[in-house]
Amino acid sequence: MSTFEPRALPQATLDGGGGRRARGRASALLLWCIPLLAGLAAWLIAADAIAIPAAAVAIVLLVYFSLRDVRFAYMALVGLAAFVDYGGGFLTRWLSIVCAWAVLLGILMLWRSSWKTVVFPRASVGVPVAIWIAWACFGALNGWLKSNNEQHLGLEFLGALWPLIGLVAMQLFGRENLGYVLVGLVVVTLPQVPYGLIEMKKEGIRIGGVYFICLTGLAAMGLWVCALLTPSRRVRFVALLASMPLLLHVLLSFTRSFWLGFLVALGAAAVLVWWNLGWHEPEVRWRRMLHIPVFAGLLGLTALVGIAVSGEKDLLGGIGRRFGTSFSTEANWETASNFFRLVEYDEAISWAKQSPIVGQGFGHMHVLRDPFFGTRFLEGTVHDYYLFLWLKLGAVGLAAFALLIGSTLWAAFGVARRASDWKVRAWAIGTIAITVQVLTISVANYPLGDVNAGFYLGTIWGVLWSLDRQVPPFQRPSW
Repeated sequence: MSTFEPRALPQATLDGGGGRRARGRASALLLWCIPLLAGLAAWLIAADAIAIPAAAVAIVLLVYFSLRDVRFAYMALVGLAAFVDYGGGFLTRWLSIVCAWAVLLGILMLWRSSWKTVVFPRASVGVPVAIWIAWACFGALNGWLKSNNEQHLGLEFLGALWPLIGLVAMQLFGRENLGYVLVGLVVVTLPQVPYGLIEMKKEGIRIGGVYFICLTGLAAMGLWVCALLTPSRRVRFVALLASMPLLLHVLLSFTRSFWLGFLVALGAAAVLVWWNLGWHEPEVRWRRMLHIPVFAGLLGLTALVGIAVSGEKDLLGGIGRRFGTSFSTEANWETASNFFRLVEYDEAISWAKQSPIVGQGFGHMHVLRDPFFGTRFLEGTVHDYYLFLWLKLGAVGLAAFALLIGSTLWAAFGVARRASDWKVRAWAIGTIAITVQVLTISVANYPLGDVNAGFYLGTIWGVLWSLDRQVPPFQRPSW
């Protein structure tokens, strides 16, 4: 027997009085925000900050629209997390903003909606999530008992909690909100494009960090799956058009793991769509798959735009050389990162072997030696998420992660096979493709160690869990 029941709305809400009172409360809260924001703006202006007026207006608008729709508050949280800069020297400030907005979201969910009962995933998914969270807590405890670096311990533990954002998304979104979530995820990644390209032009060199993260590639993959499965030509055109700036950002990132992850996910998506159309719409399967050459042409057009934007006439040659150095150990600037990776991996494996079952705990740091300059420094991250997990959480942590991934992928396969609605099937297949993309990137990077990609993937998973559970709309907030 279901434990979920809709909350009965008062008559005042039904006849419009409650709506007026709600709008009055929203206006009152907004008025209280104005002096606080004004004080914040004054402090930042005194600190000689340039973009304060724009930031103040943006905050006011975010609060205003969040009061009108809790879903907007959630997407704003994902957008704020996307811009957390782990290397700019203001990490504490960024994470404080994200945590404060998460608290605001929780308040709005309780105050501005009819949400009553927490909805959990099926046991086949929920148990692996619980196991992963429990072992992450053990990793934090283990690191604390070993007196590991407290700052890194907190950051790594926070990064490991990314599936919890999926539980929040599950309360807010379902079948009726798929279009809203897809558009929201694309919108929060689009600013990454000018953000990265402007900084690249300013510096004149290839840069990484928050300016070029993997979110644009994940959003482009979701749009590609949508374009393959939608019966609407207009939706297909808009999806392909919106993917162009995202693909440009991926291309100019010059990050080999991003390129490889996108190509692997592209193939996985094509195979899954072929299989799914044969199951549900065999009469249009060949016609839909003919869009693959169209997408190849889109990639070529994106490359031409990239040449125009970057000013590099030999952009394609540079991409080929960059890809070609993936496994090279020849001593030059193109392969310098390869040397660093090898030194990093060797040291991480040495430490992981000392505690192979339970790991060294979050916050563990060890000394690395620069292979070129001979300098020594402390390092706590590893550019291989699987090796990172073995180092920090041991073999048990790796097994918990594999169980977490496998359970959600299996659930996505089930949703893609059962659903008749193309939007639901597109979300399930997109979830699989994007997860494969992240797993491929994780071979040479650690996207799930940061909140940027963690919040993003957690949102995609949370909506998938909701579709798998087939939660009726009244069991999520209504406004």
